[in-house]
Amino acid sequence: MRTVLDQNLDALMDEPAISWEKFKGQTVFVTGATGLIGQLLLKAFVKANQRFGLQMTLLGGARDFRKLQTLMGEHFSEIVYVHYEMSSPIELRPAVDYIFHCAAPTSSAYFVSHPSETAQAIVNSTQHMAEFTKRTRPKALIFLSSLEVYGYFDGGLKWVSETDFGSLDPALVRSSYSEAKRFSETLLTAYRVQYHLPITIARLTQLVGPGLNRLDKRVIVEFANAIIDHRDITLVTSGETVRTYCDTMDCLSALMIIALSKGDYAVYNVANESTLISIRAMAEQLIQAYPDSGTHLLIEPAENPQALGYNHEVKVGLKAERLESLGWQARYSLPASFQRMIACMQEETGGR
Repeated sequence: MRTVLDQNLDALMDEPAISWEKFKGQTVFVTGATGLIGQLLLKAFVKANQRFGLQMTLLGGARDFRKLQTLMGEHFSEIVYVHYEMSSPIELRPAVDYIFHCAAPTSSAYFVSHPSETAQAIVNSTQHMAEFTKRTRPKALIFLSSLEVYGYFDGGLKWVSETDFGSLDPALVRSSYSEAKRFSETLLTAYRVQYHLPITIARLTQLVGPGLNRLDKRVIVEFANAIIDHRDITLVTSGETVRTYCDTMDCLSALMIIALSKGDYAVYNVANESTLISIRAMAEQLIQAYPDSGTHLLIEPAENPQALGYNHEVKVGLKAERLESLGWQARYSLPASFQRMIACMQEETGGR
């Protein structure tokens, strides 16, 4: 029986904007292979090998062999495990054609409790990847960055292109992640220009959709867990933060299209502009979509939500015009992303 995730990966194979044949016989290296995007990329490439006979060599870079083996399941035998430490230089010998550098801390609470480790891991791993790219000259290195590099804007909702920037306070420990991503982008830009390297930056918004699991600490997963468990959603902020989102499958298609493109830009936003919504409205929308859950929304603001890892209130929508110029289109609405994510999560826990 095909799982919800399998069905969605099958649909991704039919994405007309991805020139799958260009991956034929290529070696693809994915770091952060036990993270959300890393494992989904590997599973998608395994699916493409099976569907199109591409004979790609797939390298999964991760620190924890057992975790990667568990996450990949029956597909583990179709990838090559590479022991990967963010703090160490990359010693790979085989020629690599495409690199997706996904490795990074992702927990907001960790950014606050371990800010020095957060910043060092991101910057050091980027330095090692830049040197590896300079030495091996792949066809493309895609660096996964974040909407957090844009910082904060005054004056209400701001639609942000790749050249717009607000303010970041480097003296806040929560900035350990945002500032490290910013500096990593600068470092990779320096390598790209000085050494003429094929480096592209993908600035991801927050993701929703199949592949997220119930143990994830993202707010959107907490919302989904509340629906599945028939309990209330409790916000510890006012819920007025507004942002755009992107489906996990739409994100995968974006990264593959970027990797294969010879576009005019070195930076691309990855977001679905139609998903702009506040945290509070998103929770209310989800509750309305699942009336049988009995879930209610409770607002209980914490005294200092930033100490828990939450960002200050932002109202930012990412523009996706550059990405769309490559032929990319967002296929999934926010309600569709939640519906498929919840179905996937319930399937993993036996329908609960």
